[in-house]
Amino acid sequence: MLIGTTLLISFFLIFKNVYPNLLIPGSLILLASISITLLLIFKYRQPINFGTKELVKRFVMNSLWNLNHWGSNCARLENNKIIFSGTTAPQGTDGAHQDYINHLDIGSTYEILCHVRSTKGTTGKFQLWCHDKIVEPNGVNAATDYKTPSTKGEIVCIAFKAEFNKNVRIHLQYTPGQGQIEVSYVYIYRLLI
Repeated sequence: MLIGTTLLISFFLIFKNVYPNLLIPGSLILLASISITLLLIFKYRQPINFGTKELVKRFVMNSLWNLNHWGSNCARLENNKIIFSGTTAPQGTDGAHQDYINHLDIGSTYEILCHVRSTKGTTGKFQLWCHDKIVEPNGVNAATDYKTPSTKGEIVCIAFKAEFNKNVRIHLQYTPGQGQIEVSYVYIYRLLI
């Protein structure tokens, strides 16, 4: 605020003393520029930029994951990966989930990420979905769009802020199709400002 006020006063003093005939047009241009900048900032506000992150938990792909939680047979464990395949699911989608109970800090923001890849010709889709609806109170829900991952593999991530409780349920969701999608790992990082 102090720097902005100092720059504004400096602008007016310089224009008034050096270019007195251009003071009014220069002021109008400056005010228009400030207005446009503020409009763009408020319209396209960027999320907080976190400087570093701290590893909280690395999930391995093992029997602790609740596979096929909605009754299909699309998910299986194989070679330390969760493999999704199949062309049907009773509810149109299914997946695997794991709860991480009483470990998050309320008020902190976390990055939850996983590495996924698909086989060539895959039409099935993947979604990373997290929520805190394990106990009351709750209300945080974050998810990516469903998409077919790259055959080379890619990182899928979301930001999750622990607002109501210290829990998160991590869903690896699958929409059936041809081919297969594999998930190699899941990490939770706490984002630090």
